[in-house]
Amino acid sequence: MVTSSDGWERLLTALEHVAPVTAVAGNLDSGRLTAQLPREATGEVGGIKFVVEHKPKRLLKRLAAGKITVGGEPWHPDLVVWGHLHTPTAAWIDGALHLNPGTASSPDEEDQGPTVAIVEPAPGGLAVRFVPLARRTLEEATDQR
Repeated sequence: MVTSSDGWERLLTALEHVAPVTAVAGNLDSGRLTAQLPREATGEVGGIKFVVEHKPKRLLKRLAAGKITVGGEPWHPDLVVWGHLHTPTAAWIDGALHLNPGTASSPDEEDQGPTVAIVEPAPGGLAVRFVPLARRTLEEATDQR
């Protein structure tokens, strides 16, 4: 999940060279970004069904109410991902891994530092590890020399 209103297209393109990308708009995004990115996205990678949205409160309410659907059918994800709080956390809730990967950009001084999360299949479910990142500017992060 990536939210960045300045240089976001360049950042998403750079990330797509590493792995498939599912991006959603965040609460501070505006303009063309919010017009082009969804508020919520569902998908499946390697047999793992996921849903992602920036704000956890709305996402969790929609999950609880059965309002997240794919093809008109209720979506029961294995992985629930949100951002907004900038705090890397993971917990199993009702059979799904709920994950906040932290913030790759760490925009606030009080944030612990930039992190990403890697989720992989594991015996009995999913395994997650948080990877700390060095603080870098957008230009440094997207430099493709």
